[in-house]
Amino acid sequence: MKKIGCLILSLSFILSLCACGGDSDTTETQTQTENELWSAVYSVDEFGDIDKDGKMALSAPFVGDFSNTATSSSELTGYVFIEPSPRGDHYYINFRLLEYGNHQATFTDAEKDEIILKTKIDDNIAEYPLIGIPPNSNLVLDMMSGDIVFGSLYAGKDVKCIIYIGTSQYNFTLHSANIVNAFEDLVDMYAEQAEANATHSTTEAVLAFLNDEADSEVVSYLVAHADEFPILNSDELKALLDGNKVLEMTCKYDYWTVQRYSQNTKTQIQFFAEEENGRGYEAKEFKPQEFSIVGDTIVEKEFVYTPNVDYEDSLFDVAYQVRMIDDGIYIVYKLDENSNITEADRMMFLYDGEINSSSSLYSVIDSLIAKCSE
Repeated sequence: MKKIGCLILSLSFILSLCACGGDSDTTETQTQTENELWSAVYSVDEFGDIDKDGKMALSAPFVGDFSNTATSSSELTGYVFIEPSPRGDHYYINFRLLEYGNHQATFTDAEKDEIILKTKIDDNIAEYPLIGIPPNSNLVLDMMSGDIVFGSLYAGKDVKCIIYIGTSQYNFTLHSANIVNAFEDLVDMYAEQAEANATHSTTEAVLAFLNDEADSEVVSYLVAHADEFPILNSDELKALLDGNKVLEMTCKYDYWTVQRYSQNTKTQIQFFAEEENGRGYEAKEFKPQEFSIVGDTIVEKEFVYTPNVDYEDSLFDVAYQVRMIDDGIYIVYKLDENSNITEADRMMFLYDGEINSSSSLYSVIDSLIAKCSE
């Protein structure tokens, strides 16, 4: 749901970037404008089926003409796609140029670094580089420049365009008709996707962590529902943190650690971090870290980098609260100076067996998933 808010709130900023003054040029024929209405669209999978879990964008066809060394003022058709950035606060624009019927415009490796989009909005002319992958990909306008073009369209201004690729020139106009209504449809689609993917139960949240699918929405759910999980008291904390092997997943970063708790120290004995080619494994025993149990909180030393200050002098007490989600499953919340929860820090899982390789980690995680799915 956070992304939907960004989509809406960012408009005021984007519109301010493109306040060019004057009225938009609406001299194009009514028939052409009606044929170029915008729509909100889903991406499609490799079979051509709509993927409602995938990306979404605004889309519109356009017509114009193109010229090169072999032809002059030939008919051009194409499509433009406006896709929100992952945070929903900027907009990427993709152009698909179709020439000679339905053939996507081609370009060479030598031409790819010199593809230019020239725009005219009212009396303001600007040029922007476009990014493409030879021989015939869509052409992408970066998000900062995309904000200007999208903001102008949203403000009701048509955008005249010329794209230069080597000796080829493509002329067309992006019309603003219906883009506001289409954007409202796009917001609704994001709302539907967010609702479909929302965390609705604690079990879903825990499974999201075990499957490496936890995102900020899952973490927010666990913070919002903290009162549903009982706080471990001093005796329960001592029982949990004395001799148990604990598998931990941080809430901020995508990695697992194996901790050994004993006599007011915890020692990280394995480290698992996601890499581009899969999950990496490092068998290493780190320096024991001291902690203390004060009432129903754990107080740990946390390092805060301070220039020209020794390591020992850069350690500060941080209080954490442990709550039980289920038997053997716990969540650790960071507390402020008033003992209020500020964030979810990590999940803790008790486990059986040994973890000494990536495969044994997966085996333990699979058993935890099976337990949570019962």
